[in-house]
This record gives sequence, structure tokens and C-alpha cells, in this order.
Amino acid sequence: MKLNRRNFLLGSAAAAALSGCATGNLGTRTRKSGEKINIAMIGVGIQGREALLPQFLMQENAKVVLICDCDKTRAEECAGRVNKAYNNADCKFCTDFREVMENPEIDAVCIATPDHWHAYLCVEAMKHGKDVYCEKPLTF
Repeated sequence: MKLNRRNFLLGSAAAAALSGCATGNLGTRTRKSGEKINIAMIGVGIQGREALLPQFLMQENAKVVLICDCDKTRAEECAGRVNKAYNNADCKFCTDFREVMENPEIDAVCIATPDHWHAYLCVEAMKHGKDVYCEKPLTF
């Protein structure tokens, strides 16, 4: 990118706006030492189901506790897959992302929805004190 006055001012404004967003807190709940991070998957299409979910299931310091997808069959199937991986029945599912946002037990979300939902869901999750993993594009 060519550096000119306009690009410099735009970059400076963005940096100033985002500098207040950094935080060391993880979610809004207080976790005990060594307690795992509770993750919700929002969107479990092919990318969420086949690429991201297996990666989160392998994490030792985190656990997937909620699956959210507008397709109830897909959400239920993925919750069953998580429960089978963890050998329990703790993972639940829902079809409305607002349930994820309002759940105080969720520390972080993985957003794997269609691209046009990325920006809105990221902002909503951060407003509710949740950490976010989202792949590009963040918005159009």
C-alpha cells in the first residue's frame, strides 16, 4: 500500500480506536486456576464441522460445550460428535446464536458461519465479553 497522508491518518485512527479493545480478560466469568475454557461453535457447516471442530476437540485447555447452527439436525449431530469425543453428554446444541451470546458460561466462540455473518457475530460476541476465533473475511 502506498503511504500517503490519507492512508496514514486512516491507519492512525484505526490503531487509536482498537488500542482500547485489547484486554487480558477471557470472557466474563471468573475461572479457577487450571479450569478449561468453555467454547461455543457458531456454525457447523463443512468448515466448522470438518476443519475447526476437530482442532478445538484436541485442545487440552479448552472444551466445546455448545454447538449452534440454524440447521437443527446439523447442530444436534455435531453436539453428539463432541459428546462422543469427550465420552460424556455435557455438550448441548441450539439454533439461535443469541442463546450463545447470553450464556455466561461461554468464554469464547468459534464463528464458522457464512461470510456475511462474520462481522455481526464477532461484534455481538465481543459486546457480551466473549473471545472470538473467526476466519477471514471478517466483513465485506
